Amino acid sequence: MLHLLILEWKKLTSNRTFIVMSILYVVFLPSIFFLGKFLPNLDGESSGMNATAMATLLEDPYIFPHIWKALSYLGNWFNYYFLGLIGILIITNEYDYKTLRQSIINGLTRREFFVGKILIVFAVSCGFALYYMLLGLLIGYFNTDYIVWAKVTQHADIIPKYALQIMGYMSLAVFFGWVFRRFALSLIFYLFYPIIEYIFLSMMLYYFKLTYVPMMYLPISAMKNLVPVYTPSPMINAGLVQLATEYETQVGIPYYLPATDATIVSAVFIIIFIGLSYLRFMKSDL
Repeated sequence: MLHLLILEWKKLTSNRTFIVMSILYVVFLPSIFFLGKFLPNLDGESSGMNATAMATLLEDPYIFPHIWKALSYLGNWFNYYFLGLIGILIITNEYDYKTLRQSIINGLTRREFFVGKILIVFAVSCGFALYYMLLGLLIGYFNTDYIVWAKVTQHADIIPKYALQIMGYMSLAVFFGWVFRRFALSLIFYLFYPIIEYIFLSMMLYYFKLTYVPMMYLPISAMKNLVPVYTPSPMINAGLVQLATEYETQVGIPYYLPATDATIVSAVFIIIFIGLSYLRFMKSDL
């Protein structure tokens, strides 16, 4: 298995698009995150409030433990668009450059070839999740006045969920890559899939009068719920909690998918996408 992983890693790192997308991810995630530092801040003079009053309205997303939520909420978008594209590249490049057939001719079985692709997806997911962890630790360390271990580790359970989210998005991208084999077509379907999912759910809600709950158990919705919705305002967060509580009381189901459910549902869809990809690959012509 290590041999398969090394083989895939060599192919991936020789791809310029992968290098460019990785650099953009590494640079843009902290850059965009730090834009908030340069946006106009409310102060006591401009808002008519003193500093103590403002502190009750806004929390600093750059300190522990808020950094984990704030950074993962932004990273969710990067994971889908940047790393999903890499997932498509991992598969479609094999068809574009005719390397799939050459790999089989050189002695790899179809199953070994497929396992290598899944291993590299897992490795990339863990690698970027590790980057998220290190970035969070660095930003939190240099912006938090008093480092308390309990604050550092609070919400750190988001880290493995972040890795699971990346693998979920990439497994969907890989599935489209196996189905369509061409980069452009796979990318179009991948980018428009969230819209298709939303339209499908809206039709189900309208015609069958279903509740909101089915949306949370669809792939993208479940994977988005792996990282929490974040706003820097405790008042808005409290309002969201109240909204969710009222919804659950009236309808009898949760407004947001609980973390455990989101993890289970996402893991199930990852298995489904990998399984469908395997069936597609094993039965298709080279």
